[in-house]
Amino acid sequence: MNPGLSLFPRSQLNKLDGIANANTANVTQIATTAKNDWLFFR
Repeated sequence: MNPGLSLFPRSQLNKLDGIANANTANVTQIATTAKNDWLFFR
């Protein structure tokens, strides 16, 4: 456990986790869409 993380309240960490998870989902969706477009237009 990084001692620096203890400076953040738990709710703030959960919010940051939620943002990170949303960003990961967006990247996955974009990559899937791009792959499908490439297969379609090839």
